[in-house]
Parts: sequence; structure tokens; C-alpha cells
Amino acid sequence: MTEAVREETGDDPEARRLRAMLARHLTEFRHLLARARQAATEGRDERASVLAEAAAAFATTNHCGLFSSPELERLITTLGRRLTPRSGAAHTPPRPSPERVLHVLTEAKAVGGSSRMAWRWIAQDRGRRHSVALTRQDGAPPPAPLVAAVLASGGTVHCLDGAGLLARARQLAALGREADLAVLHTEQDVVPLLAFADPARSPPTLFVDHGDHKFRLGLAASTVVASMRESGQRHARRRRDVDPARNPLLPTLLDPAPTPGRRQEARRALGLPAEARILLSIARGLKFGLPGNPDYADRHLPVLEADPAALLVVVGAGARPDWQAAAERCGGRIVTLDERPDTGAFYDAADIYVDSFPFVSITSLLEAGSRGLPLVSCFPHAPEAEIFGADMPGLTGCLRRAGTWPEYQAILAGLLADEAERRALGQRTRTSIAAMHTGAGWMAALDRAYALAAREHGPFRAPRPDDAPAFDPVDLVVPLVCPPGHAPEQAIAQQLRIYPLGARLRLWLALGREAGTGARIARSTLACFLPRAALAQLRGVAARRRAARA
Repeated sequence: MTEAVREETGDDPEARRLRAMLARHLTEFRHLLARARQAATEGRDERASVLAEAAAAFATTNHCGLFSSPELERLITTLGRRLTPRSGAAHTPPRPSPERVLHVLTEAKAVGGSSRMAWRWIAQDRGRRHSVALTRQDGAPPPAPLVAAVLASGGTVHCLDGAGLLARARQLAALGREADLAVLHTEQDVVPLLAFADPARSPPTLFVDHGDHKFRLGLAASTVVASMRESGQRHARRRRDVDPARNPLLPTLLDPAPTPGRRQEARRALGLPAEARILLSIARGLKFGLPGNPDYADRHLPVLEADPAALLVVVGAGARPDWQAAAERCGGRIVTLDERPDTGAFYDAADIYVDSFPFVSITSLLEAGSRGLPLVSCFPHAPEAEIFGADMPGLTGCLRRAGTWPEYQAILAGLLADEAERRALGQRTRTSIAAMHTGAGWMAALDRAYALAAREHGPFRAPRPDDAPAFDPVDLVVPLVCPPGHAPEQAIAQQLRIYPLGARLRLWLALGREAGTGARIARSTLACFLPRAALAQLRGVAARRRAARA
């Protein structure tokens, strides 16, 4: 493994602090990877798979200067090739226009861009049979729109239930033998890498780079990697060693936008004031910053104080006591609501759509723009960190993106004062998004990706021989936008939940003995023994306590 780490020079104390954090994370990641390698060397493939996925989970939530790991992927594909005998039958030759498409997700949810992308894809791509494999649905019912789209295409939803990662990989490999193409909507999931480790016995794989801003698992071992935006393409090629010849652009797919509803009717239905000029934002709660960080509300306060008719509505933020002071200063004109899937009426009621921060929400921007709302976002980071800004093919030339907060506030003030400009900009945005993200325009991009996957299918292109961590400007932004997550022992416990109780206990004890008594008895790892409902309740209690402390 390469020991040298590329980093920018400089004396900024905050940069030094962030680099030190990344270095600690890199040490932890390398330790998990070394443990996985040792288990594989000893022939303990189940244990090695758990540790490999734990390493990926840790790197995803604790940036360590890596956006992918060829070393980790090489280990996982080695484990995968042990699953099936070399004498197994070869897969049928790839089809430039596949008839049977298998979509692989770790978990499908009603709220979230990757799940929505999957069911919209299936519904849009009529004439093909689409099936779905969920590697870790954990007993939760798949979203109704996903099930309906799959059944309408003649396919099947498979919730893999094998007793462990290797068993589920075997199940997925069997499903893959019946497919012409596998589409991977996964992030840190080892199951598809294990299942499709031998290209000669697997379908072509099309990896959809949903989370292009963070560590991903599966890029090196995929036939093609579909980037969803230009900045993601540049980042994949520069920091993930993705071959440009295997890196098509496949924009986010949207449903055809409905005809906008009547604004006043929507406001009455939602209980919003009829004469207000509404700034709307919709995203998952964490995209607005952790509890205790009032920045999002504070950044809008000058705009709200300058315009007594302006109202900020934030759907998904939930209860934010830390925003209360800002709300009081503007007479309560900051409204926060819980996450909800039925957001259509809010778009109808709004005048301007404002992006979430510190984490942008591109799917929500596209959905708002497709309904004719003008879009405003702020990107106050270094140009090298462009991956954390809002961009998409359909937003080019339409999105008003500020580089500083004063510029952002000036853009909002100008649009609030000019209804004609709001309407004109919204209509241009609606037309541009429709051309790139719906209908024939999107299908043309999909057909190109399908054909490329068939043409490039074959032995994996050898990635660089080892990991190449770097502490560049983009790396220093990651922990600011995506605060560090769970510790290594929690990452391990997270992977154990799919095992039957007896096997889970044996693995937990064995992995704890390897790491030392402290890790074995750590309270955080005991969560792997809790039922899903109890775990959700505990997380809710913890979230409420954090909010109360804030």
C-alpha cells in the first residue's frame, strides 16, 4: 500500500486540523482493510467480507482522503471468485439492447434519490423486463411505486434473505445469470462485487454514481460507471481512476412534470399565507446541517428582514430549536416541517426554490425547476471542490449559483422584487430540465449507456495497483459537508445485522477478540442485536436529545 499522501501545503490552522482528522481516518481504514486481508488469507471468507464492508462503510462516513479503494475492491473480487467454481457455465454474450435488466439496491426507501431513480427508470424504459434485487431490505416493505413499476414490466422484486453476505452474493449471482445487464444503485455494498466478481460468468454491470461526492465501492469492478453530472465525471476520472472510455453521462431521471397547480389553492391547503413570497427548500434533515448549527436559518435572515412579505419554508428539516432565534427575529417567518413524500403542493405554493446547505439536494432542485420555479444555490467552497456544488445537464444556464453568501442574498432579493423575472427564469428552467431529464432526451442517454456496457464487457481493466490517498482542497471540504460518522467497531456491528442470531453472536465475539476487549463489549456494537423497530426508536431518542442540547 502506498504510504505517501498527497496534500496541499499551507499554514491555515483549520486546514491542519482537517488533515490530521483525515490522517486518523486513513489509519483506521487501513487497519480494517488489513484485518479483512488477514481473514481472507486464513480462509475465513465470511469474516473477511464483513470486515471489507465495514471498511467501506467507515470510509463512506469518515473521509480518509480516498473516494475509492482499488485495494479493497481487489480483495472483494478475490473473495467473490471463490464463491463459484471456475468450471461454471459462461454468461450469454452481452446484448447491445438488453431485454432483461436487473437493478441492485441495498435498500429501497420511499424518500431518497436512488430509489426514485430506479422506479422511474423502470417505468420509463418500457419494452424491457426489469427486476430488482434488494440485498438488505431487512423486512421493510419495498416502496409501492417501485413494486408497481417492476410488476408492470413483467419483472420481480427479490428481497435477498440468505444467512450472510456470501449467501446473498450467491443468490444475486444466480439472478444475474438470468439477466442481460445488472444496474448497480449501491454505495458501500460488497454483495454485488462478490456476486459479479467473474465477468465471464456475469452480465455486464452498469454502476450508477449516485453519491459522486463520497467514497464508493464497486467502480473498479463495473463494466461502465455512469456519472449523473459533468462535475461527477471529472471527479470520477481524476480521483477514482475511472476510465473515460467507460464513463458515460446519464442524468437524473424525472417524472414528466405535472401542470402546475393553482398557487392560492395550494397555499390554502397547506395553511400558508396567501400574500407571502415563499422561499421553499426540500431535503433530508441532515442536508441542512447537524442540530446545533443554525447557519441555514441565519443565512436567510437578512433576506427575510429586508422583505416583510418573504417566508422561508423548509420541508425535511424537522424540529430545529437551534433555528428558533432566527425565526423570532423575523417574526416567525421561518417554517420547518418533517420529511414527507407528498411535496407537490409545496412546489405549487412557492415563488422561489432555494437549495439546501451545507449539502446540496440536486434531485429536489430538478423537481422544483421542472415545475417552473426559479432555482438559487450557493457554492462558497474552493473551485477544486466543485463536486459539492449543484450542477446537472438540465440546470446549465438556468440555475442562479452564488459564490458567496452576500451574492446569494442579493440574488434572492432581486428575484423577490421582480415577479416577471421569476416567471421567465422558471419557464426557461422548466424547458431545459424537460429536454435533458425526461422522455426522449433521457432515453437517448440510456441507450448509449446500454450499448457501451455491452461493448466494453469483458475482463476488468486493471486499476492502479494501490490506493492513492490525497488531502487536497476537495478532501478538506468533505468533513465540513459530511460530518464524521460511526467508529470502526460500529461499522463492523452494522454489517452483522443480516446474520441469524447464533452466527451473529459468533462473529461478534470473534471480531471483538481480534480487536480487543474494549471493542467486544462496546455498547455501540450491541445495536446489532436489536430488532429494527427498537433500533429506530433508540435513534429517534438520540436525535431528540441532540436537538434538545442544541
